[in-house]
Amino acid sequence: MTSNNELLERIRQAVDTEGDLRALHAQAQSHQRHRSFRLVAACLAGAMLVASALAVSTRSRGEDVASVAGESTSPPETQADWSGSLISADPFGANAVTVAATNGPTDSLLAAGIDRSSRTTKAWSSEDGVVWMENAALALDAPSIHAVATNGTVSVAVGEIDGAPAVWQIAGGQFDEVPLTADVIYDVAATSDGFAIVGRANQLPTVWLSDDGSQWAATSLSNNEGDATSVDADGASVVAVGRTGAGAKAWTLINNRWAERTLAGPSASLHGVAVAGTSVAVIGLDGNTATIWRSSDNGSTWDSSNLPTAEGEDPAPTSVTFANDSSVLVLVANSKVIRFDGTTWTQLTPEIDQAVRSEAILDLVTRDDNVLGVGSQVWQFGPTEN
Repeated sequence: MTSNNELLERIRQAVDTEGDLRALHAQAQSHQRHRSFRLVAACLAGAMLVASALAVSTRSRGEDVASVAGESTSPPETQADWSGSLISADPFGANAVTVAATNGPTDSLLAAGIDRSSRTTKAWSSEDGVVWMENAALALDAPSIHAVATNGTVSVAVGEIDGAPAVWQIAGGQFDEVPLTADVIYDVAATSDGFAIVGRANQLPTVWLSDDGSQWAATSLSNNEGDATSVDADGASVVAVGRTGAGAKAWTLINNRWAERTLAGPSASLHGVAVAGTSVAVIGLDGNTATIWRSSDNGSTWDSSNLPTAEGEDPAPTSVTFANDSSVLVLVANSKVIRFDGTTWTQLTPEIDQAVRSEAILDLVTRDDNVLGVGSQVWQFGPTEN
């Protein structure tokens, strides 16, 4: 396993190469972490006034990728029941790109990313996904934020300062650093009782729980060395994923105890997890094969299938979310978004201009009946309008 210092150095080199934030995002995911190196949005207190705008864009046809799970094939030109459309081509400015977004307070959308001209982390808010307003109070010069989750009026951000893991409680637009001892911290999620953070402590995969983000209780998820790299929750359903020397693991919180399941062998790496009720979806690589693992019983039992990938394409998936119709959307290389409805994989994005496709979409967030993809652009995916 690549050490944390080596990975951080590679990340810094990737940032220094001006622009391959998409490569940075995928690199951090594949060593895992992830969702994280997703910078997720910070919490804004109160509603922000955002001008409404009419998005004029060309809606692309959904393209069937494979009717059999695990089959790798190029997408044929057939109509699907979902499609994708570009709703904002340059929402954050020419020098900025968002690496993640989330639903925030007051029914707003929140996004965070990097302004490459000033080398600072910034946050934006939107009411419609089309028009975005920068929140100057949440700009950070030194720290690097990996992920943020919002629960009510409080948010928790995780990241690092000068290479050391850091946690902030955010309320009223203010960052307050709180103590937490860890080797590395990767991700955070809001739960029904507060928040969950995952990472590594004393070389063991670890989860920390808190009701308000100010004080944290740590639990080792395994006696084997490794990392817990991603976490998601839907109410009381909390699932963390990661890897130990024994293989790729999923840990589910059941009756205040963490139950472990092995998803794959030691060659697998898990890049993200999404939870919707008792349904769970995990994405990653099983060896060099892009794979999705799914559970319908809160992580007690699992099945897996291969993600469709084109020849010569980077297979590593980087983000996953459930749509409100229970289908699963997955982000793969070059801003390609694919959807699984339980039977068929469908490609939702057309061929994006090569100049922007490496970072056009870097994260997915479910929004009402649609799913938004954010990066240097904003895309909307949803049921095709007849």
